[in-house]
Amino acid sequence: MSDKEPSSFNDLSGSPDETPTRVEFKPLFSRAGAARDDAVAHETPDASAPSPAVTPPAGSSPAMNPRWRWAVVGVVTVLIVGLLGAAFILSQPKAGTPSTVARYAPSDTTVLVELRQDLPGDQRNLLAQFMSHFPGFADQAAFDTKIDETLESLFARSDGAVSWRDDIKPWFGGELGIFSSNISPSAGTPPSMTIALTVKAGQKPALESWLTPLLGSGWQQISYEGQALWSGQFPGSSERVSLTWSDEALLMSMRIEDLEEALDARADRSPGLADDQYFLQQLAPLHADRLGTFYFDGRALAQQMRDQMDRTLGVPGTNDAMVDAVAVRVLGEIRAEGDHMAVTTRTEQAANSNMPPLPANRSTNLAELAPRDALVYAEVRDVGQTIAFYVEQTLLPLASAGAPFDLSGIEAMLGVP
Repeated sequence: MSDKEPSSFNDLSGSPDETPTRVEFKPLFSRAGAARDDAVAHETPDASAPSPAVTPPAGSSPAMNPRWRWAVVGVVTVLIVGLLGAAFILSQPKAGTPSTVARYAPSDTTVLVELRQDLPGDQRNLLAQFMSHFPGFADQAAFDTKIDETLESLFARSDGAVSWRDDIKPWFGGELGIFSSNISPSAGTPPSMTIALTVKAGQKPALESWLTPLLGSGWQQISYEGQALWSGQFPGSSERVSLTWSDEALLMSMRIEDLEEALDARADRSPGLADDQYFLQQLAPLHADRLGTFYFDGRALAQQMRDQMDRTLGVPGTNDAMVDAVAVRVLGEIRAEGDHMAVTTRTEQAANSNMPPLPANRSTNLAELAPRDALVYAEVRDVGQTIAFYVEQTLLPLASAGAPFDLSGIEAMLGVP
């Protein structure tokens, strides 16, 4: 080695303390024999031995074109993003499908009740099995006929002016809904209640042929957003109602304002209950085939009660427990299960509620103690804890205020000697 040659820093000792740090940029996707080629290139050849010819390993291919490398990277990235997006979407709470009548309910609906006379899915057979235990329904093959006879009898008992078979059945689509935004109106104000009945496809003329003759000279008609609204009294009735109909549903309400709100909710001119995320998410776990659905939102009612009941005992806070018990949202269903009827509820307490946790779902053997011919069986959980909680929450404000209070009524109710 001559003095003019640069110093060689190749050190094969492998000591990290003595080897300077070096960053190597290698291809993202290296060839199979690349590592071996690098090892050969860094070996110190023996000067006395001839340099052997390096033969590429069998099956090796030329280096991948940089454009193809980036194409592969792009495809892999798209797949990863797609998988992550799918996992995110699937992990979100699923939304249920609201019924036709629920789409007319406004966003501030307090109570909603739906009934399915069309008996969807398995409910016809399961309800027939259940009803076969009652007199008159033993023949399951004649179940539909028996239902028609029962409904006809109910209409005849009312006033006899309406026939189920002749007037209602030809156009009724099988879904009935009743909803209200205010179940505690002020004095002199009619209750907020709207009834929605679906119309069979193509049977609007049948509805009009029955309904139009009932709209006598005393009825008034107005137009709202291109929809005709009628207000008046049916023959033999003293109650004034408002109604409208379309190819989809017949709507009747005690107040024309409620009718307009229902139409706005259905046309997406204003938010409706079918847009409420809690309602949709709690609807999803319920069975698609059910006899009925019920919904209750007590938050607005609880605030009304709080304003009115603080004067009951004259001590603020004495009614908080009762008000908190009302300020809940409940969504449930009723289904026929062959040998019994099943009611399932899903409940949400207010976020700032002081109520104890809701009872957990669990099984007991109490039903085994009921006789085989029992008509109704209901099981209520944590009764003792609930009574103790309400008594404590009611008496604590009284004790803090030092107000005299007669406990004899509560003692008598609890059986205290």
